[in-house]
Parts: sequence; C-alpha cells; structure tokens
Amino acid sequence: MAILHVSELTKRFGGLTAVDSVSMEVREGEIIGLIGPNGAGKTTFVNLLTGILPSSEGTIQFDGRDITRLKPHARCREGISRTFQIPQPFVGMTVEDNVATAVLFGHEPGCTTVGNARRRAQNFLESVGLGGMEGAPVGELTTAGLKRLELARCLAGNAKLMLLDEPLSGLNHSELKSTLSLIQEIRDTGKTIIFIEHIMPAVMSVSDRVVVLANGAKLAEGTPNDIQKNPNVQRAYLGDVDGTVGRYAAARRAPA
Repeated sequence: MAILHVSELTKRFGGLTAVDSVSMEVREGEIIGLIGPNGAGKTTFVNLLTGILPSSEGTIQFDGRDITRLKPHARCREGISRTFQIPQPFVGMTVEDNVATAVLFGHEPGCTTVGNARRRAQNFLESVGLGGMEGAPVGELTTAGLKRLELARCLAGNAKLMLLDEPLSGLNHSELKSTLSLIQEIRDTGKTIIFIEHIMPAVMSVSDRVVVLANGAKLAEGTPNDIQKNPNVQRAYLGDVDGTVGRYAAARRAPA
C-alpha cells in the first residue's frame, strides 16, 4: 500500500527548474534511497514534500489525503517529519527538552503535560543511543549525537514517514555503521523512510528501492541491484560503464 504518492511534482525558481515533473510512490514500511549528484534537486524535493517550499506544479498525496497546499506544521501533524543534513536543534535547551517539544507538538497519546512529554522523551533518547544525556545542553553533543537527536525528534513527532537528509555525513566509520543499524531498526518498528545519502554502499545496503535524480528529473528507479547496473546511472553518477570513475565520483574522491 502506497503511503506517499507524488505526481508530476515541479519547482521553478524563475527560469530554473530545480525539480522537473518527478513522480514516485512510496509503500508503507519501505526504505527508499534518494540519490543523485550535487544540484540534482534532492533537498529541494524534500522541501517540497515537507511544505517548506510551495510546488509550482504537481500533487502530493500522503496517507490517502491531498497535502499539496498544506503548511509545513500541518504536514508534520499528518505524520511527515525530517532531519537536516546540518542538524537544527533548539539551541539553549537541553537534549531532553528538544525531544519533549516534539512529543508535545506531535500529540503523542497520553502526553498532554510537560512531565509526561519529558518521560516519553527519555524513551526516545534511549532508543537512539542518547540515554544518560537528557540533561545536557545540545551544545555538548558531538556530530554523531546531534544526528541521533534529529532522529529522536522525528520519532517523537509521531512520524509515519521520516525524510532523512544525509544522516551519515560527518560520521566516522564506527558511527556510520551504528547509525545505519539504527535506521534499519527504526524501519523495523513500522516507519517509512526516504533516505538521502551520498555514501553509496550505505544506501544500497539498506534501501528496498532507489530513486535517482539528475538535473531535477527522475533518471531511474529500481532495486539497488538494478540501479547499480543501470548504464544511465553509471554515466551520470556512479561511474562510467567501462569501469572508469565518473566525473562526479572522481570529484568526491579527490583530495581537498
């Protein structure tokens, strides 16, 4: 069953088409990898799904309802939540209060008071590996801790669909592996996930399907195996068909 149906979604900025007639379905309980070169339109697409940007054309249906014109807070209340590539915590608040705020906003059943919300927040923090950090200011968290706080806030907002924007960026190998396992565990609780990431082995290892954007348009969609074998994707993003590394991949690997 499709929880998200996007039809011909388009965003123009003057004469620039950043997202060009993208259509896709996301089934309940899936992890969808969303990949493409820098400037392909991935984050703009997420901003359209969450309502941060209004669409120029097209429709978005979520859980059977047309949400194309809903404001961001209303979409969040419907069950769409996101993380940011650069974490966006509530500065000046504790780790616990960051998550408790999301609990109250998401109308978690039985969490109608601040005390109840804080107790529920402790459970979410424990589930993402931040147990014991409840009273810490968010400024004391490492990059990995901030990424996990983003996940906790998504969960606390009672999300059905989680949009994860490069949740692995800036992490070392050990942190990457544990965060990837955590994402799989979150999916196993019944959440649906759209996963934007440039680390291809990670995307391919956890995604049920992969959608590739290039120049704002959908270039390909399929299983991880299909995408890795797709010659158009290889030329545009993963590397040339003859085995040489594509221009974008080479730039990503080149020393600064």
